[in-house]
Amino acid sequence: MKNLLTPCALFLLIGLLFGCEQKDCCVLDEGEGSGLAGTWLLYERGYSPGFGEVTEAVSPSPAQTLTLKSNGQMTSSIEELKDYKFYFIQDAPVAEQRIVAFYQHYPGVSPDESTFDPSYHFSFEGENGENLMLYFRYCFEGCHLGLSRIE
Repeated sequence: MKNLLTPCALFLLIGLLFGCEQKDCCVLDEGEGSGLAGTWLLYERGYSPGFGEVTEAVSPSPAQTLTLKSNGQMTSSIEELKDYKFYFIQDAPVAEQRIVAFYQHYPGVSPDESTFDPSYHFSFEGENGENLMLYFRYCFEGCHLGLSRIE
């Protein structure tokens, strides 16, 4: 009986370890009202060339989109984000200080803040929060990506 128990326990342990894929095990966008899940269309870029702020409209054709799924997976056709496959939200007491970080590989359930690169402060604008603003965390002169919800 003891000889049968060891292989069964080993089989059960292996099943638990590989029973679910890493990317589907953890919900990373679980904060109620976080609202990031969906497909967003890039409509403007803001930056600072060293003097003042510049905001440029982005053509809707070809569409540059960011799709964030509620399980923490993402896809993007925006040049600087297209290599990232996962995102993580860090909520803060002040709504304006919420952070979204992007990852090429699954970051785990609670990634260390030192791995938040690239990362953005984010907020919603518009009457119904239909626009997502991603503010570059270390730029203080209007550096941002403006996105509009399309799905």
